[in-house]
Formats: sequence, structure tokens, C-alpha cells
Amino acid sequence: MGVKQEVDQAIAAHAILVYSKSYCPHSRRAKRLLAGLPGKASSPVVYELDEMGEAGVATQAYLGELTGQRTVPNIFIHQKHIGGADDLAHLDEAGVLRSLVAEQPPSRLFRGMGQEGGSPLVLLGAVLILGGLGSYYYRRVRSGGQAPKQKA
Repeated sequence: MGVKQEVDQAIAAHAILVYSKSYCPHSRRAKRLLAGLPGKASSPVVYELDEMGEAGVATQAYLGELTGQRTVPNIFIHQKHIGGADDLAHLDEAGVLRSLVAEQPPSRLFRGMGQEGGSPLVLLGAVLILGGLGSYYYRRVRSGGQAPKQKA
């Protein structure tokens, strides 16, 4: 799997994601701010780009293409690009960060089975409903456009 796919999947899979460098003071400040939030926000998924070798360099280059931001930290909350440490701090100062972190992420009902947040029962229900509709319309076409006769 390439870097582009790995980054895209990480953004889609995690509620709070930080691309960081372990030695960067701005990255440390952002991680500290997130650690002070309640719930899952206090433990975001963090990728330390400087500890990833060539993959870290490629990841940072792709993040630059994707977001227009070439510096770290590069922060995503519920698949939305937030920006860096200053942007995160501004959201906190404005009183918006906690509600942004607490808001429900986009629906994950139809994500692949076996992935975090996927719902096999909803997927199965959708297949059964669509299968029933397909069967109904197939019988209707075979009967010359007439609605199928109901059994008593």
C-alpha cells in the first residue's frame, strides 16, 4: 500500500489524528492541548514523522499536497483538516474545540465489515431490502408491468 492510501485511510479511520515530529515544540504543544481534553480526545492517534524514515518524508510531502500545509503538526478532527498548533489553540480559545471534538463523526454505517465503526447488521439489512425490491420489480417486469398478485 502506498503512502497516499495509508494517509487517506488513517484520516478516515481516526476521530483525532496528528502528524507530528517528536522534537517539534509546536507538535508537543498541540499534543499537550489535546491531552487536556476529556474522553477520547485526550488520546489522539499520533504519527511521529521523524521516526518513520523515508515513509515519514513521503507522508509529509503528501500531506502538503493534500492540505497545503507543509509543516507539523498537521491535525485532523473527524476527517476535517484543522491545521497546526496555532489553529488548534485558536479553536480552544474560541471555545469551539471541545464541541468539535465531541460532535458525531460522519456516519460509518456502510464502511467495510471488520473495520472500526463498521456495522455488519446494517449492511445485511440493506442487502436484504435491496434484494427484496429487486425481486419485486423482476416479478413485475415478467408479468407485463402489472403489479404481482398478492397471495391470500
